[in-house]
Amino acid sequence: MFFYHQTLSDNLHFYSRNIFSRKSTSLQALEWEPEKWLKASITGGIGSGKPYMATAVDAELQQLTLRGSYAYVSPDFRRVTIPALENSEPERENLEATYHFNRDDSITASHRNLLQPLTLDSPFARAGMDQVSGNFKIGKIYFGSGLYTSRFSGENSWGSNFFAGRKFKQFLDVTSSYFVSKSGTNKADSMATGTFRETISPRFNLLQVLTYAGGQWALAYGGEFVTNRFNARVDYQTQYLAFRTDKPFQQTLSLNASVRVIGSLALNATSSVAPDGRTRYSFGGTTYLYRYGGLLPGLGQSNDSYKFPKYVVQGIVQDQEGKPISGAALQIGNDIIFTDSDGRFQYRSKKHKEVPFAIVPSQFLTTGFFEAVQAPPTVTTEKEDQAQEVIVIVRRLTPQEAKLSPMAAADFKKYEPKLPGHE
Repeated sequence: MFFYHQTLSDNLHFYSRNIFSRKSTSLQALEWEPEKWLKASITGGIGSGKPYMATAVDAELQQLTLRGSYAYVSPDFRRVTIPALENSEPERENLEATYHFNRDDSITASHRNLLQPLTLDSPFARAGMDQVSGNFKIGKIYFGSGLYTSRFSGENSWGSNFFAGRKFKQFLDVTSSYFVSKSGTNKADSMATGTFRETISPRFNLLQVLTYAGGQWALAYGGEFVTNRFNARVDYQTQYLAFRTDKPFQQTLSLNASVRVIGSLALNATSSVAPDGRTRYSFGGTTYLYRYGGLLPGLGQSNDSYKFPKYVVQGIVQDQEGKPISGAALQIGNDIIFTDSDGRFQYRSKKHKEVPFAIVPSQFLTTGFFEAVQAPPTVTTEKEDQAQEVIVIVRRLTPQEAKLSPMAAADFKKYEPKLPGHE
């Protein structure tokens, strides 16, 4: 694999993703960000030897967020030779619009065209899906609803859901949900759930999910536990699956676990939902190697070698729903660093010391405006096998909210979109 990124200017970036295998992939992309609130991109190339082209636009306009893309995808296109069941490939037009009434109330509408292999060896199958949903809050009570329609294999399906919940102080969150769906000429199917989450500490919470479906009750348990060597999250999600023609709503187990064995070696386990509704699991390991003596130590001089500082600060940046935020900017001491595609960051230092820590919303690489919800004022560099995870939580702001946020107001004024008829 060969990945390459070149900053052509402050507003223009070039990306190249190349995988050399039995069937090679080569995708080249340009990303243009003329304003903080507007981003556009275009990508072209081949995947597993088949053509691919896509273009996309993201815009944050006052109270309205718009995202759109158009993709030409060959039915035999693969980003990698091994087919993946957990990710659908967007095809043709895909649109999403969110209108923010205020900080807590919003409505979202979307139209999607998806390609997905139903088994490991099958070609892509096509499905279309439309969705309208809303999230609202009155006092301490939050609630919302959604309507879904889908088309797959000549059959139409629909589903709707309603949820309501309340947080009690900072230690208990209770939510109730009701789901109903129907596919073709089948009878309508319904399901009700109750979720109880207790926060024991910032690094430990418990979860109970009570479900009633098909005349039967079921109780499931989960939670989250985070330490410097081990972290695990067991949750339950109810998803609408466009590729299912029987009971589109599916409650599935969501598992994410990681254990650091020694040094930088970590073992990971995750779960994903296949198009048929089954939960599938993947396991793997990650590590990286330090270069102590140069790439060719026998040929280089003594000053050609180097080694990484042994003290680190590491962690993850997430939104309030636990989703990772890529391209988040953090200031640690005098340095600005950014999170990777999984929302993770790492900072190295030669000394064990306490340094200032801050979120820098104006430097985020991802489109939009953000504010900190949870972040420590300082962090301490520790040896790699002793460093604890720093958990940072941010919230996406609407442009209207950004005007009122002290951290984002100056940046918003700089990039505020000019509407027709306004100077």
